[in-house]
Amino acid sequence: DPRYAALSLPDAPNIDASLAYVISCWGIVDPYARLQFALSDPNAGEGRGGPERLQRSTLGYFLTEEAMLEGNPQRILDRGERVALPPLLVVQGDQDKNIPYSIPEQFTEAWRMAGGHGEFRLFRGAAHGFANQDGPQSDEALAVIREFIARQVARPVVSQGGS
Repeated sequence: DPRYAALSLPDAPNIDASLAYVISCWGIVDPYARLQFALSDPNAGEGRGGPERLQRSTLGYFLTEEAMLEGNPQRILDRGERVALPPLLVVQGDQDKNIPYSIPEQFTEAWRMAGGHGEFRLFRGAAHGFANQDGPQSDEALAVIREFIARQVARPVVSQGGS
């Protein structure tokens, strides 16, 4: 979308800021679905300000539901918009009270259906932000991320196309 195109860098016009790969750790890949979750589940955001905080932060970022739907990564894929699809890794806990794992799992599948390579790693018993805490699951998540990056760095760079 030309409205969101990157600004040129006059001192280095040949620099390409395209992503070689994407890693999403418990990311909000479908803000509209997350808002609906926060509106319908009284346990959403448990221990982190509750559903009201999730609603405020989502609406505060997008300002309107129309903007939320337009700029929504899941909806962009659902609409079949032509976008770059670099390799994707999604890391998610199944006990996340901010983002039910079904949302990023569906996003990963939509990424694949759109023609991209997508990997989804679910961590049992893990809450939102689990890899930010020391422990075996954090160590495992970091190992998964390192391995994913190593595979991406080792592969030949291919033009992403899209916008």
